[in-house]
Amino acid sequence: MSGILLSAIISDTLNFKSATTTPLDKTTAAWLAPRAGIDNIEEYAKEMLGASVSLKDASAHEILNRDLKLYDIGDYRLAIGQTNYNRLEQVQALLPEFKKTIEKEQVEQKCDLMVMMFTHVLAEGTLFVFYGPLSYVMADVIETKFDEHSGYDKDIISRKQQLMPKLSRILKSI
Repeated sequence: MSGILLSAIISDTLNFKSATTTPLDKTTAAWLAPRAGIDNIEEYAKEMLGASVSLKDASAHEILNRDLKLYDIGDYRLAIGQTNYNRLEQVQALLPEFKKTIEKEQVEQKCDLMVMMFTHVLAEGTLFVFYGPLSYVMADVIETKFDEHSGYDKDIISRKQQLMPKLSRILKSI
């Protein structure tokens, strides 16, 4: 039971690097680790988070909809999905199909902006793919824009705590 609880904390906080991490998360994990027979939480987290990522056996549609949340901000409808990755090559391999899929889904779901966050399992940043009439606002949200529909930010790893507050502020000012 201790191992399951420790794994849940590590997963939820991306090994304590997420903005959602609390002091209680860290204290509880430190208490659970020896009870679960884990000597090194950092090594355990690396192994666990790396093993949990499965992008290569899923379709772009499945990846997008696996954890897609809908939001209404004023008159705007947004959809934001998030998944983790441990090797950038996996994300790069699926990007061509993924860009077509997110464009199609954005239209079908009548969203003003649809965003997919590919977040590194060890919280080393997020690759963004986005479509919709409000795509232009992403230039003010993320650190680096690759093209009109993708970019990267080394500091954004939480949809709820980091991305949504920035998007809300910008959309409320339009």
